[in-house]
Amino acid sequence: MADHEYHERWVWELQASPEQLWPLVADTNRFDRDSGVPAADLVTDGELLGDGRVRVRVRQYGVTLDYVQDPFVWDEPRRFGVTRHFSSGPIGRLRILAELDERPDGGTTLTYQVWATRRNALGLSIPIQIGQILRRRFDKAFRTFDALAVAGTPELASGSTPTLARTADERIAAARAGLTGVPGGSSVDPALLDRLADHLRRADDVAVARLRPYALADRWCLPRRDVLEAALVATRLGLLRFRWDVLCPQCRIAKATDDHLVEVPTAIHCDACGIDTTANLARNVELTFAPAPTVRLVDPDEYCIGNPAATPHVVHQGLLAPGETATVVPPEPGRYRVRCLERPGAITATVADDGAMDVETVSVPIVAEATADVTAAPGATIPVRNDGADEVLVLVERVAWGDDAVTGAEVIALQRFRDLFADEALRPGERIEVGTTTIVFTDLCDSTALYQRIGDAVAFGRVLDHFDVLRR
Repeated sequence: MADHEYHERWVWELQASPEQLWPLVADTNRFDRDSGVPAADLVTDGELLGDGRVRVRVRQYGVTLDYVQDPFVWDEPRRFGVTRHFSSGPIGRLRILAELDERPDGGTTLTYQVWATRRNALGLSIPIQIGQILRRRFDKAFRTFDALAVAGTPELASGSTPTLARTADERIAAARAGLTGVPGGSSVDPALLDRLADHLRRADDVAVARLRPYALADRWCLPRRDVLEAALVATRLGLLRFRWDVLCPQCRIAKATDDHLVEVPTAIHCDACGIDTTANLARNVELTFAPAPTVRLVDPDEYCIGNPAATPHVVHQGLLAPGETATVVPPEPGRYRVRCLERPGAITATVADDGAMDVETVSVPIVAEATADVTAAPGATIPVRNDGADEVLVLVERVAWGDDAVTGAEVIALQRFRDLFADEALRPGERIEVGTTTIVFTDLCDSTALYQRIGDAVAFGRVLDHFDVLRR
């Protein structure tokens, strides 16, 4: 049914900067959940639509809505948007665009626009559903995000009350009481265990569904090893459970998640990137944590698929038609990879003080022998032009992986982990790369004579002191 396009444009003046707001506002999975949007299911029928497009199904008010979603487009931390093409329900096409403009006072002008066309007579309700109901929900969500960004507590953002298990308080109290009864428990600060428990009680589902100890430590300004060991002890005490995530080396999204190291696959395939890869404990196997179900129940549903927060290393993503040019401004100095999804080839764009302000246009798709790397000054614009015959999805991504992941190689080398989880081992006969590992051999010289000279009890104490030094 052909119909005119309904349009809404809303503006918010917020206190936080675009950089502070981006992790919250661009996390449209969290935003949609907090705004009352129903859960989304990815429809996998074996057909790949190409260039990041996906089929999605949602159910709302008893009506099934099927749509094809174009890939999200974004420029961190300035804008993001998406278009959805519906084949059922009242809406024909829905497009959104959010823009974050920094104000001279350091705050942000957030402009949010929605365009929608109707498929049938039920679409006459679009002005009420979008213009009134969603407008109020969006207002509440954005103002909440602003307050949390200013306060530096983004993990508390939630449109619902955390669902604690009936046994939560009992479990937490038992863990506190049993802290010294597990290997390494006596070295964990009880206050840190309390802080982890408080995080499980108060943080929203998105924040606790995939806990990363080093990221928590950085946010809390605590030593990383202390938080990791506290999380391991909390797992042994029944507050947390851990999982082994095998990440795609390109999109860095978990493609396999297992509860035990013995279950980790050696080979994985990423449909989105179209690549096969192997598990490497030092590079793409990460240990993450989640609340134990006897402490906290976490909503497993996904509300928005393919949003910018799912791939935070990607600073620009956009569709380019043949002959079209995009302008990319990387947000900070560093090395970036410019590539096209599902197509071979990539170049490196380096942002450094000695770079140029006037940067030569990057031609895509990348042809290795015809395209050179570029160096740009901070704040410079990098033009990217599609010189091919087909539409392409361009990605500009940080080359460096964040160092806040607990890698598999790191954790299995940790004595505390081996003491707590001696049964965590690779499948017999299985080979998984570990990168570079350092092995230290030590010897307590003349230990037999030591026992004879100073007595068994004192000598045994010296041996234990030796092991304590090694563990540290």
